[in-house]
Amino acid sequence: MVRYGAVRRPLFNVLCALSLLLCVVSLAMWGRSRWVAMDHITIGVAQRPTVWTAIELDSWQGSVCITFDSANANVAAAAATGPRVSYRAFPIQTPEAKLWKGYTSHLGFIAESHRVGLRPKGSPPGTPPTRFMDTKVVGAPWWFIALALLIMPNLWLRKRARMRRNQELGLCVQCGYDLRASPHRCPECGTERVLATDEQR
Repeated sequence: MVRYGAVRRPLFNVLCALSLLLCVVSLAMWGRSRWVAMDHITIGVAQRPTVWTAIELDSWQGSVCITFDSANANVAAAAATGPRVSYRAFPIQTPEAKLWKGYTSHLGFIAESHRVGLRPKGSPPGTPPTRFMDTKVVGAPWWFIALALLIMPNLWLRKRARMRRNQELGLCVQCGYDLRASPHRCPECGTERVLATDEQR
């Protein structure tokens, strides 16, 4: 029968490696969003005949934001829109990217909600809005995400240091059981004992 620990340890190692890789990606996205471009991904869905919703993911000014938009629309507009996914990148100095300066950021964290009135295209100034769009924005800085992703690699390093210390003290590398009376295998968890001389061969 396969031991639970034998499956758990490789899985933990894989998750730590994946977390470290995502941490590097987060740092790269932080640099890109600060000095290169704003990345914008939109997923639009015609939720109901009279309601159009969209989820937007933006990376800008060192933060990643999720925006939830909901607007009332007529049946034809909703049917014509349908589900869609789009991606665009705006250089930092473009007007589209500068629009995000209107959001209030606290150390890169964003949480806002507001309503915007929408008018038909080509309508003269002063025309009252014919529909409204409710927008909710939540965001977190990339550096915070990178720090959170470093938790598992840090646990892996601490675990390796503890295993090496236990090995030098003659203890089980997994549970810390005293192996002076058990030269081959730990009677507590069943882990095979690895001597320092075995690693040097």
